Amino acid sequence: MSETEKPAETGEDLRGAEKKEAFHLAAEALIHNFAFTRPDIEFPNQKKKIHVKLAGTNSVRASIQILKEGGENNLHYHPNMDLIYMVLKGRIRFYGPGDKVLGEFGPTGRSKFISAPVATSGCCRTPRDS
Repeated sequence: MSETEKPAETGEDLRGAEKKEAFHLAAEALIHNFAFTRPDIEFPNQKKKIHVKLAGTNSVRASIQILKEGGENNLHYHPNMDLIYMVLKGRIRFYGPGDKVLGEFGPTGRSKFISAPVATSGCCRTPRDS
């Protein structure tokens, strides 16, 4: 898709029904389906996580992290996106700076989802007993 075919960031610069329709058609051309099938691979080099990217746009990404017992991601933040975590199996703890526990979630935790607003510093770890 060429630069002129991409939808504008907002529809504010569009005037008239034809331009608005073109804007929506260009956006709808970017719709695609995706699915997840757990990869049949071993964790490489003693690592305790695998990151699988599913889909993404300029404003949202979908991915799955598979964490082994004791696995974690590093403390970090995303300056331009909110995050929503969903645990499919087991449970994780969400930590902020100073190892402060911000939440524990998963099918056996207190909730199945957690939402982290833009610029929230955090990391996820699997409890040793999950």
